[in-house]
Amino acid sequence: MDNRQSANGAKAPIAPRLKIGSGNPPPPSPPISGGDRRSPPQRISQATEGAPRLAAPSVALSHPKGIVMRMFRPTMLACAFAALNPGLSHAQDIQADPSPHGLVALGPGVAPEFDGSKDMRVRAAIVADLHWRGVNLQAGGQGLRADVVSDPRLAFGPVMGVRLPRNDADGRVGLLPEIDTAMEAGAFLGYRFGGDTKGVGSLQTELSVVRNVSGAHGGLLATARASYAAVRNDTFSLSLDARTTWVNQDYARTYFGITPAEAAASGLAAYRPGSGIRDVGVSMTAGYWFSPRFGAMGAFGASYLVGDFADSPVTEEGRRWQPTGALMLAYRF
Repeated sequence: MDNRQSANGAKAPIAPRLKIGSGNPPPPSPPISGGDRRSPPQRISQATEGAPRLAAPSVALSHPKGIVMRMFRPTMLACAFAALNPGLSHAQDIQADPSPHGLVALGPGVAPEFDGSKDMRVRAAIVADLHWRGVNLQAGGQGLRADVVSDPRLAFGPVMGVRLPRNDADGRVGLLPEIDTAMEAGAFLGYRFGGDTKGVGSLQTELSVVRNVSGAHGGLLATARASYAAVRNDTFSLSLDARTTWVNQDYARTYFGITPAEAAASGLAAYRPGSGIRDVGVSMTAGYWFSPRFGAMGAFGASYLVGDFADSPVTEEGRRWQPTGALMLAYRF
């Protein structure tokens, strides 16, 4: 039996609105924490003491080894550099070259305004992949990472990212406390299985773990990812990507939880999600090189919120499906 109800006894329908761009609203409410992370989600009456509440994230890229990173929004460009870069033989040539070299790509991208939102926002999609002295430095959207292992199959190193804020939201979600920009840091480990000399048929796997270091949500996220190189030659590449993300209770309650006080202010039902799998997603990326220097790429995908995150009133005001996409021009040097 579903015991969920709003704080005022009813939910008023909110008309969706497509948003292009956004401003910079006021800062979020201060964080608080606590509670049993393994407890199931609960709807809370206003007479009940609420769950502790935290205040107040990504472009993806991969190097020629095919290892993938995610920075801008989930699923955004999960196979981007795997599609733009040639295969393993070229990666080995890159590693042997002592001078700085790599590629940059730029174009428009679209993603949900925040986790669980049905409104889409246009953002610049910018990625860069630099190889120098055995280190592969990658930047994309709001993130940066470094592969410090000089190996054609194994990748490991630190990763940092920025999770965008939840602000200027429409409807009843806009009456909840705004969530600040979150700085996240951690590490990734990846390995590529199989594939010919160009990487065709290879399966790239990765596990990345990041934690909030700015106090915005205090949460922990672990993302497992696999990417299959279906086509890869000197002019055209096609990669398919699948991933899932687990989050802890701190993250869950910051982005999907609602305290009794917030329920009273917004008209949404109070909600206490626990830790668990946040979503599963797939994406496809295609790259085409017009010349040895210039190319283009398209990346499209979607993630689907599951479990406590799908049942949250925040998601009910928005949608479970979270589509993303980008079109970019690339330059190789």
